[in-house]
Amino acid sequence: MSDFYVYAWLRPCGTPFYIGKGKGDRDRETKRANPHFKRIVDKIKRSGNEAIVIRVLENLDEDEAFELEKALIRSYGRKNNRTGILVNMTDGGEGPQGRAHSEESIAKMRLAHSNISEETRAKMSAAQKGKKLSEEHRDSISSGMIGRVLSDATRAKLSRSHTGKKMSSDARAKMSEGRRGVSLSQAHREKLSAAQVGKKNSPDAIAKMASAARLAPAKKGKFKGVNFQKSSGKWHAQLYLDGRNRHIGYFQAQEDAARAYDAAAFASFGFDCYLNFPAEIASNDNGGAGLASREAN
Repeated sequence: MSDFYVYAWLRPCGTPFYIGKGKGDRDRETKRANPHFKRIVDKIKRSGNEAIVIRVLENLDEDEAFELEKALIRSYGRKNNRTGILVNMTDGGEGPQGRAHSEESIAKMRLAHSNISEETRAKMSAAQKGKKLSEEHRDSISSGMIGRVLSDATRAKLSRSHTGKKMSSDARAKMSEGRRGVSLSQAHREKLSAAQVGKKNSPDAIAKMASAARLAPAKKGKFKGVNFQKSSGKWHAQLYLDGRNRHIGYFQAQEDAARAYDAAAFASFGFDCYLNFPAEIASNDNGGAGLASREAN
């Protein structure tokens, strides 16, 4: 019979603290509840509020109700084993572990998640912000993802959810720090290389990369656009412009070569580039004109 349902008790803020399965008026019954559950309900009442009771999904048979109950408890985790926020004492459900769900059961569980109102989702999301998962909980989630292959539909949803989002500088810094010292496997490198084959950067992306290159400081050496030529024993100044390196000249002093680079870069890009001596360029009414006259012939 399909007269079972799965229910949730929520705090006034929308955070769930108990997930259950039942039929009839089981979702309103509190006499058989565990002490932790009763303490939370009493505390809410003392604050002048009432706990919220919702039926997540109805018209289930008992097996389907058990499976959905277990899935939700696993999703939110339990306080007594330090995996989450629920006061459930067990993982819910009954019967053999590892049983495969029927397609119908899977569809109903998906429907249960999709039927939660946006307001409730927002409250539940806000309640989770800033909370740190225990190492045990993290390991449990990680092990559950091993070997899991995402469907094309799921990949598309993930991609759409990130479109247009900008990472905070703090998040970027954390990701950068996490990648330091990590060596990619040969297989990973080949996958990244294969993914780029045939791809063309958009004009906007090309412009952004060019701007980033202009504003970047010297990768090697003390000054940008300057390198020492052993054959001549002089410092060579050059500027990357229109897709290739443009020769500026050879100089006896490294600083003179750097100033010649600044003059050429400023003439081409203005202040929208990295300059070795920006204060000198700013104070020179002619934008650094005449620096190239120091070139050694």
